Amino acid sequence: MLPTLPPGFDEAALQKLTAGHSPQQLVWLSGYLYGQATSAGSGVAAASATPAVTTATVEKLTILYGSHTGNGKRIAQQAAEAAAAQGLTAEVRDMNDYPTRQLAQEQNLLIIVSTHGEGEPPISAEELHAFINGPRAPKLPKLRYAVLALGDKSYLHYCQTGKDFDAKLAELGGTRLLDRRDVDVAFKAPSAQWIEDVLNTLASAATADAGVASATIGATVAVVAEVITEFSAENPWPAKVLESIQMNGRGSDKETYHIELDLAGSGLHYAPGDALAVVPLNHAPLVEEVLLAARLSDTAAVQLATGESLPLAAALATHRELTVLTRDV
Repeated sequence: MLPTLPPGFDEAALQKLTAGHSPQQLVWLSGYLYGQATSAGSGVAAASATPAVTTATVEKLTILYGSHTGNGKRIAQQAAEAAAAQGLTAEVRDMNDYPTRQLAQEQNLLIIVSTHGEGEPPISAEELHAFINGPRAPKLPKLRYAVLALGDKSYLHYCQTGKDFDAKLAELGGTRLLDRRDVDVAFKAPSAQWIEDVLNTLASAATADAGVASATIGATVAVVAEVITEFSAENPWPAKVLESIQMNGRGSDKETYHIELDLAGSGLHYAPGDALAVVPLNHAPLVEEVLLAARLSDTAAVQLATGESLPLAAALATHRELTVLTRDV
């Protein structure tokens, strides 16, 4: 029997969703659903019975620039001044000085970037450009952004870096405030128009958000605290491996690896001194091979020392070490 469900839950649909899954699949599913809830901005940790009054205000506007000549910086400063004139708080940052980990927290972002050489980012934009195209790039469902690409039409890869940023931010889940604007060497008039257009669009988006929030305020107060998951040794977080680098030199008999894991969406935060326990799963083909060799049924119920009953295949995958016996030396 299911515990009391929050309002709005379909018990039949929930049972259908969870039926027929092994314990490790249910663990993965719980982590996936938690990640979806937090990345969608549901406010799981901040749910309140008394919602705040929503007004048509814009959260902080971040303006990032990357260019060789200083044109990008001048345009960024002009955009910040125009935003301030409309009562917006804008922060201007050189991409070279921007902490990449902050990107996941951004809600309103303007990118002003030039292109160097054969379609390459300028030096100040290299790190951020590599970050958003790498395995650590976060999902950005809350982000609204616009890109002003500076270039020179006499070059083959015209405005390529701006195109890269625009496409990748969209791929990561960001929403365009405007279509990317590509400007040639005569950039002053079109860049001024871009600033005006993007600030007007941002103001309109804020007004629309306030209207939607006011219309649906009752629905957003649903009690969601029950779905918060505590991850532990008994209920591990299914982390994605970001990096696995062997640190031993060629010819070494040892295998020491540098491993980086993705904790995004787990609510877990590593601090110096913390211990990390990794709970691996035995490879499914290996489990199947053992069962076939022993002529055992994968669905046969077995009881663990904890008293929990599991299908044999699940028990072998999650609670036993399958390895080759080493000979005594």
